[in-house]
Amino acid sequence: MDTHAALYKQGQERIDYLRQFAQRQPLTLQQKMADLGISRRDFIKWTASVTAMLALPLPFSNLVAQAAELADRVPLIWLHMAECTGCSESLIRTDSPNLDTLIFDHISLEYHETLMAASGWQAEENLEHALETYKGRYLLAVEGAVPTANNGAFLTVGCKGHTGLH
Repeated sequence: MDTHAALYKQGQERIDYLRQFAQRQPLTLQQKMADLGISRRDFIKWTASVTAMLALPLPFSNLVAQAAELADRVPLIWLHMAECTGCSESLIRTDSPNLDTLIFDHISLEYHETLMAASGWQAEENLEHALETYKGRYLLAVEGAVPTANNGAFLTVGCKGHTGLH
């Protein structure tokens, strides 16, 4: 089996695996696109563009389309490490889409220290709950560097004092 065929098969297996976790949404991707004035032709052009951007052969655009349909409100866990919060500031000030559209229509922001109301033990519990509930099915954003010297002792996260490396 050539490399592209093996990669395509791996991608299809991953999508099939993720389908079992997909939640039924009130509107399908096609209905949302229609509401926003996005035609099927525009969607197909977008999938071809993403496929090309990833330097994959054109048949992979089918996988991109399937992934887009499954990616409705992807759980996102956003961790702050050794950083200045500039990335979060950029996220907060985004305007296309704006933050509320991004959070309520596209992602499920499960943990973000700057944006969440919880703090201390409650925040730590939220993080642990999200990590367990969405294990293997969430996006992880790490803002800033992860200090590794001295077994990561130069940065602790949360009230339990886990290192950033942990």
